[in-house]
Amino acid sequence: MALSKPTFFTHLKTLTKLHHQHHPPPSFISLRLLSFATPEEAAAERRRRKRRLRIEPPLNSLRHQPQQQQQPRSPPNPNAPKIPENVSVLTGNRLNLHNRILTLIRQNDLDEAALLTRHSIYSNCRPTIFTCNSVMAALLRQSRYSELLSLHRFITQAGVAANIVTHNLLINAYIDCRKTDTALEHYKQLINDAPFNPSPTTYRILIKGLVDNGKVERAMELKDEMLSKGFTADPVVYNYLMLGHVKNSNADGVFALYDELKEKLGGSVEDGVVYGCLMKGYFLRGMEKEAMDCY
Repeated sequence: MALSKPTFFTHLKTLTKLHHQHHPPPSFISLRLLSFATPEEAAAERRRRKRRLRIEPPLNSLRHQPQQQQQPRSPPNPNAPKIPENVSVLTGNRLNLHNRILTLIRQNDLDEAALLTRHSIYSNCRPTIFTCNSVMAALLRQSRYSELLSLHRFITQAGVAANIVTHNLLINAYIDCRKTDTALEHYKQLINDAPFNPSPTTYRILIKGLVDNGKVERAMELKDEMLSKGFTADPVVYNYLMLGHVKNSNADGVFALYDELKEKLGGSVEDGVVYGCLMKGYFLRGMEKEAMDCY
């Protein structure tokens, strides 16, 4: 039977409505809920997915992994000098250990202090280089040089990185033992290998030791090296050198050093540490009046 055009359009609209009623648009939430029996299971699955993301690397990192393997990092040099610890590591149990060892040092129980330092090296509470330096400084004050060197060798083998104070203590020990050549060798090792520069104290120890052992010329060379490295003119160092020239009855050397120091300090020397040797220089020249004026 043929249908008129209005009747046909009415029938077509009816079929379209029935189609939309029997086939609703899919809902993301409804599909998710159809996968689990209860909302609790859905929540548990979400937690499992979050936990898996925290544990497993994302897929994009796995895809980039072959590229990272093509450019491997160069392995660290085992012979590279180690950076010493900062004073900020003295906290918690390490600070308690440090204070305990300082108490033993104040009680003059250096044997127990050194023993506790050694025993703590391979423990859960490793002593800092500052703690080790305190023990070695106490041994140096009591002229127990062999024990100082033994403790330094022990902590070095244990991987405790030395700082400038450690090197100064060793140089001082060699100087006290009149081993100036060994002290200079250690100084060269410090210059070449250490990740830090010498301190003014390093040059004070070395130059005083060289002068005391009659090596004034080598001490003068070391002073020039100190200045070439950018250190300011140190009146204490110049005093040691002037004293060496006084011992050698070299008045010209005394005045030459004083004039050099005065020039480098801007025309005047306010530190009175050098004036004692300057007076002795005047006396060497027979200039008592000038010596008393200096006084």
